[in-house]
Amino acid sequence: MGEYFAMGGHAAYVWTSYAVALAVLVGMLALSLGELRRSEALLRTLDAARPARRRARRADGGEAAAAVAASAGADCAADGGGGNC
Repeated sequence: MGEYFAMGGHAAYVWTSYAVALAVLVGMLALSLGELRRSEALLRTLDAARPARRRARRADGGEAAAAVAASAGADCAADGGGGNC
């Protein structure tokens, strides 16, 4: 077993490279989780700042969205589809 850990005299290089690789992977994981938390906090902030109309649309299962789309279609038909539709 001792020969395995000695790695034929190259243990210092092998175990150091394993340690460096592990440190890099742990660092990347920590940075990724930190960025995830910041992004989720920003998303919560932006979601709380959305107009109430959009939150109501999400709460009623899209019925309000269908009504808005229908009224927009009627407006476009009334003005002949003049570029804003």
